[in-house]
Amino acid sequence: MTKAFLDSQPKDQRMLYGIGKQGGAAAYAYDPVGPYVRGVWGESRYETAHDVALEFFEGQRYTGFATGTNWPDALTGGALMGVLGGPLMLTPGTDATLATHGVSLLKEFSGSVHTGLVFGSSAVVSTSQQTQIGTWLGGPLGATSLSNPTNIGR
Repeated sequence: MTKAFLDSQPKDQRMLYGIGKQGGAAAYAYDPVGPYVRGVWGESRYETAHDVALEFFEGQRYTGFATGTNWPDALTGGALMGVLGGPLMLTPGTDATLATHGVSLLKEFSGSVHTGLVFGSSAVVSTSQQTQIGTWLGGPLGATSLSNPTNIGR
């Protein structure tokens, strides 16, 4: 969005979000005291993904997961999750467990999310993380890896 466009809008009819530390800083630089400006970021990309999910999503049925150590799976996963109306969480690559923020989000959303979509194979989101995701989901499908997309879109 450009400054000219924002300036042309009534202040009480717009909301400006800055995602990540740089985006948040830019939003607050535009309108440092305005009630319609909100920065959303955490101390890490994993915490930022968690905070974005809490800010923008509630009652969603799908949650996506992609590695936070590289961008291609997260880029395509983010587009699909936008269509499905659910957040995209970042995982710590091939670590044995999810990041603390991912577990926290799964606990919070476990009542509504019935399908977890894992973007990438077990080479980028470990099998143990996929199992951990599946244990928190309330639906019949659990977690489904998109490297073997069976039962997606039920």
